[in-house]
Amino acid sequence: KVTVVEKGASPEKLISGATVTVGAQAVQTGTTGEATLRLVKGVSYPAVKAEASGYKDSTVELEVKADGSVAPSKIELVKKATVAVTVTKDGTNVDGATVTIVGKDGKKHEATTNSDGEATVKDVPVPTKGTVTVTKDGKVVTVPVTVDEHGVMDPRTVDLTEANIAPVTVTVVEKGATPEKAISGAAVTVGAQASAATGTDGVATLYLVKGATYTGVTASAAGYADSTVTLKVESDGSFAPSKIELVKTATVAVTVTKDGTNVDG
Repeated sequence: KVTVVEKGASPEKLISGATVTVGAQAVQTGTTGEATLRLVKGVSYPAVKAEASGYKDSTVELEVKADGSVAPSKIELVKKATVAVTVTKDGTNVDGATVTIVGKDGKKHEATTNSDGEATVKDVPVPTKGTVTVTKDGKVVTVPVTVDEHGVMDPRTVDLTEANIAPVTVTVVEKGATPEKAISGAAVTVGAQASAATGTDGVATLYLVKGATYTGVTASAAGYADSTVTLKVESDGSFAPSKIELVKTATVAVTVTKDGTNVDG
């Protein structure tokens, strides 16, 4: 028996009506969230899938032990929802804007606004904290958001009015370098927005909303370890930090010997 539950729910929430499948065998859970599969003892099944309406599918490896017990005994499903987003500019709804939500799963969920400026973004894991990135006519802005368990986003509206947006220029530098060394060819990302590669001055530009805090701003460059920082944009458009430091990495060769003989493996 395996029990299908909602991931992160407290108290634990059993999922009825879920289907657990292994090979050609499919069993539906009842009110206890349990599914009883008929499997062979002492065998591992690498692709046991649980699915339910309103949840993201999950596939696990299920081990049936010699005594008939199983591990894992529970399969967790992430709740998902359809999220409504409205895009405006100067008080007018924006048609044809691309809206991309990046939630706690790190995946992109995308939709396009209609003539009412509304986009319906499907299959977003909830509840979640993340970002909404809106692109229209070559312009882009990213907004930090929260989405509750019912799919209601806060804030629900993304305003593209120029006065609300700050061009944030951060410099990517090598940590510990003296004199300071700007890193060219670096990229800075937040949500679905990625800066153009930095030039010799190490400067990357992001377009963010004023008065917001961004917890997942990541800089990356070849030959360096990625670095993620929290960046705060003030209501006047100033921001901190203005620099992101990356630690240089290298490939190190190591030789292992024993009694004068090289050791393999």
